[in-house]
Amino acid sequence: MIKRFIQPWRTWFAQRSFRSRLLLSFLVFSILPVLTLTFYSYGRIANVVQDNIDQLIENNMAMISRNLDVTLSAYSDILTQLYTSDDVVSLANYINDGNDVALHRNQLLRTLRAACYFRPYIQGITILLPNGGSVFYDKLTGSATQNAWLSCYPESGADILSVTSADNLLHLLPTAFAAYINIESRYLFHLAHRIINYRYIYKQCGVVILSIDSDLLMETINYDTANGSSENILLDGNGVVLASAHGDQIGKKFQDAQAESLALAKLDMKGDLHIYSCSNAEYGWQIIRVLDQSAIRKRILSQQSWFFIALMIGSCALLAAVIVFTGRMTSSIRGVVLAMAKAGCGDMDTRLSLPNNAPKEILLIANDFNRMMDEIGDMMDEVHIANERQRKAELTAVEAQLNPHFLYNTLDTINWMAIDREQYEISNCISALGGILRYAIDRSNLRVKVRDELNWVEKYVYLQRTRLKNEFTFTSDVAEETLDCRVHKLLFQPYVENAIIHGFEGVKGPCELKLSITKEAETLLIIIADNGKGMTEQAIRDAFGTPQAERESERSHIGIRNAMTRLDMYYGGRASVEVYSSQGGGTTVTLRVPIGEGEENPPCES
Repeated sequence: MIKRFIQPWRTWFAQRSFRSRLLLSFLVFSILPVLTLTFYSYGRIANVVQDNIDQLIENNMAMISRNLDVTLSAYSDILTQLYTSDDVVSLANYINDGNDVALHRNQLLRTLRAACYFRPYIQGITILLPNGGSVFYDKLTGSATQNAWLSCYPESGADILSVTSADNLLHLLPTAFAAYINIESRYLFHLAHRIINYRYIYKQCGVVILSIDSDLLMETINYDTANGSSENILLDGNGVVLASAHGDQIGKKFQDAQAESLALAKLDMKGDLHIYSCSNAEYGWQIIRVLDQSAIRKRILSQQSWFFIALMIGSCALLAAVIVFTGRMTSSIRGVVLAMAKAGCGDMDTRLSLPNNAPKEILLIANDFNRMMDEIGDMMDEVHIANERQRKAELTAVEAQLNPHFLYNTLDTINWMAIDREQYEISNCISALGGILRYAIDRSNLRVKVRDELNWVEKYVYLQRTRLKNEFTFTSDVAEETLDCRVHKLLFQPYVENAIIHGFEGVKGPCELKLSITKEAETLLIIIADNGKGMTEQAIRDAFGTPQAERESERSHIGIRNAMTRLDMYYGGRASVEVYSSQGGGTTVTLRVPIGEGEENPPCES
């Protein structure tokens, strides 16, 4: 697999000039490794920076979690002062018992109003009493008669009283919409605790609820997001949004906290967004940060770009030096190549003349080339003399041969004599024989169209049927698309002759010979089938195999062996012969030969 991949590149590289190969080698073994190292180092630096960013963000979010603890601890201290205050406990008991309710409500209200200004972001304090009543101060509206946030909170006051009074723990009520102030939505979260009377610890006096503006949470978690490259979201343990830059999301519950937080951040930020999360162990809250790392990566890429530019300048300078230093050598090599090309085109007088400052190795090649051209010139003179002598010998031999035209003219005379005596069958046989002789003798190595070869075979079969008194029938099935394809002359005649002479010998009953020619892709499929006596396995090996030795007396299949030799000589391993035969069941010979694309050029006449 690797060898098949490398081989085309190796061939292409071998075909390049010396200078091109030298420059390509420089690029592959010098510049490319440096570039690879550059990109590798960029990846490693990016990974290290990413690890540092991740660690920094984790530390940052841990700090945000601690700030939340510290901030809320300060507000829970205020709540502690209220639910443990003797004044609050006494006033709540008076109201619960129905003693001077109006007086004690006013005193309690003043206490709550004063406590609202202990710290910023406190927007109200509410006391829920066991009898269903309440005392509160709403800083948002300045009202002591209409509690804005409690009327629209998802849970009722009774449920809040019931849950909070059940234990002595601090309860966090999730952020929710409280009121519209100057056409702006305000959101509050709440800290709640039951009022504790240390004299009667189990007595239910009521619940104190400290209402805090959600801007406190936003300010705590967003202290480092001023550059707009990050966004923080605070969720409670149930996935309810407690604080977010998107105010309309406060109070909503996220099913998939990270996915929905990322989708929310994409409304305002674009780029390479990464998401981080951290849990606050004290309150069970989850802090999610979405960070745009595009700016950080751009700074890294900018530093790498300067390094890459410096590298390219140095590489170009080195490449220019290589080109200058190899110029003289490649110029000398081009002179050698041009001289060789002229010699290859037949200019045997070409000689190399190089300057004395050419490389020593090239001068040595030039001297050897000039000496070789001198020797080739001498050899060509000798070959010309030998060819002249051979031509004269061939002319002498040709003069001694029987002139084919004499044979054709004689057969033509006999043909007309047969016609004069109305011996038309003899005339047809002589005409067919004359056509066969002309076809076979005229340039026997020629490639011909299948239609011409088929016409010759039909004449040959006609003579054989006449000779054997029509003892067999012949049918041909030749595809129309194969008629103009070219094959070597007399390609399949020996197989037809073998079927007629040997296949039908001693067979009783009707004998049939069939010829089929079809086309498969760029291959001709030629099938010669007979229903003769068939052949044994040994006979097939003797006729179509490659015998180790052949005695002069064993000539029964010499035509087939010659045909096999011609196939190998014409087509090499691209042609194949398959033989299937059984005794008494006939023989089928299948030839597969590549389709010839045109006629071979005839030899030059001297």
